[in-house]
Amino acid sequence: MNVVSRDTGIPDLRIRLTANDVGSLRSYFEPPEPGPDGQTLWVAIKHPSLLPLIKEDRSGEHTPEFRTALAEAVAEALSAQLVKKEHEEQPIEATTLYHRHAQHQTKILPVIQRVLI
Repeated sequence: MNVVSRDTGIPDLRIRLTANDVGSLRSYFEPPEPGPDGQTLWVAIKHPSLLPLIKEDRSGEHTPEFRTALAEAVAEALSAQLVKKEHEEQPIEATTLYHRHAQHQTKILPVIQRVLI
């Protein structure tokens, strides 16, 4: 699946599922920063919050339950990326970090849900 920005000059974001074990993370970007060729967000389907919904055989991939969890994982990753970009040159207090992350997620999640659910 592809989520493509309608703004000119913004690279494509591809969302891909991976069975790779990435530890406690639910997703990661490749490359880490957006580039002219776009960026891929790899979502780790073996993460304990996703595997029960998608199932080992991936039979739950198109269920509303998995698609909802996928939307949350995507919004979470995008929110974290935005907060990181906002504060890359200065330290950030934990309360500010969580507040900014929640603000971004509140804006992004409904959009991602409309696309994925």
